[in-house]
Amino acid sequence: MARPRRTREGRPARRTSTRYKVGVASLIAVTSLIGAVAAWRAEAASRQSDEAEQTGFANSVANAQAKAQIRSSLEQVLVQYESSRTYAAQAVALRKQAASLGAADAARLRVQSSAAAHLAAFLKAHVRPNALRPDGTLDLDRAFQLDYAQARQNADLDPAPDFRQVDHFAKKSERLVGLTALLIAAAFFFTLAQVGKRRLAARVYLGGGVIVLVAATVLLVVVEVAT
Repeated sequence: MARPRRTREGRPARRTSTRYKVGVASLIAVTSLIGAVAAWRAEAASRQSDEAEQTGFANSVANAQAKAQIRSSLEQVLVQYESSRTYAAQAVALRKQAASLGAADAARLRVQSSAAAHLAAFLKAHVRPNALRPDGTLDLDRAFQLDYAQARQNADLDPAPDFRQVDHFAKKSERLVGLTALLIAAAFFFTLAQVGKRRLAARVYLGGGVIVLVAATVLLVVVEVAT
């Protein structure tokens, strides 16, 4: 009766073959598990990128609306300021004209000049102080910057950080997808090692799978920790 073929250590070859297949099957399972984790994290990063993009667009719209409202209010300031200057110029012109007329007409023009001067002073007094320079001239740029700074304090209007997050999570998702592909390749190598009939080829596939698995796992940890 034939005896089971033994290895150099004296152990049955069949037992070694069974242990080898169990080990490779375990590696396939571990690889599949890590691949599932990588795919899950890639999906999560992609979802975070989409959410950041939506927030960025919403902030862009809010930013544009805030600027439009500020410009609209400053247009009213400009009209008020220019009206004040117009009435002030009218008052000066009426006084000059009164100097060359008779007493009755001059008195009438002086009254009109005084009324125009009072109206000019009234309008100028109600122009926003922070829209005027120390010399009394209009500074709409400064007023806009002040209003915009106040609006940004009350709401999140800057979309730039959100779009940076979009790029960050998009790159992270791409890297994780690439790692998932590496893990699939590792599982493929392990499958070839398990079904291969030639021992040398099977060992080569096993070694390649282990190398790819270790490299992909290390890179997965790096991507998660560093990003």
